Amino acid sequence: MPVAAVFDMDGLLLNTEHLYDVVIGGLLAERGQEFDLTSKRAMMGRPAADALGYLKRRFELDESIEGLAERIEEGLFERLPTELMPLPGVIGILDEIERLGIPASVATSSRRRFAERALAEAGLAARFRFLICGDEIARGKPEPDIYLESARRHAIAPEGMLVFEDSIAGATAATRSGAATVAVPGEHNEPHEYPECRIIVRRIDDPRAVALVTEWGRRFAERSA
Repeated sequence: MPVAAVFDMDGLLLNTEHLYDVVIGGLLAERGQEFDLTSKRAMMGRPAADALGYLKRRFELDESIEGLAERIEEGLFERLPTELMPLPGVIGILDEIERLGIPASVATSSRRRFAERALAEAGLAARFRFLICGDEIARGKPEPDIYLESARRHAIAPEGMLVFEDSIAGATAATRSGAATVAVPGEHNEPHEYPECRIIVRRIDDPRAVALVTEWGRRFAERSA
């Protein structure tokens, strides 16, 4: 079976969820409000328009969704050069995927303007064949569209994808597409269950995740033979 590995970005490859917390927290603090954990969890993994629509309603903000997006992105861009980093285990799992020759891509709910810059700043952009962003998909996570499009671009069946996700919305999107899914919950995701995921691990380079990558590498080698 033709195979590929597909990764979420925020909170899975990069520490950008923390940076979002800082920037949005600062924006709300200016208004005497707090970016609480319930709001963070409600927004995680969702397309920017959906997440910021929630933020606008929840905190009764006057700005337009586009205005909020631009202000938050500018705050993020200021922090990327000094605070952005890959999360623990990411480089190791990407090295193993490259060693096995498995095609890899990114499917993120972030807007392309931010996602491209973040991946480039972290030195990861060249690791992936392509990037699909939330502002390019009609229905965002938890709908499966972004992963169905990933399968189409890899020219494989969705069942051939090994997807890595941290949010419940993202994991739901991946499993609905038919992909084998590895859940790597971040600190904001701890209370969630991840039904239908193949495994749930604390780090992306957990031995069970590496074993799945090895299995996908074997499938890729058999297909290429």
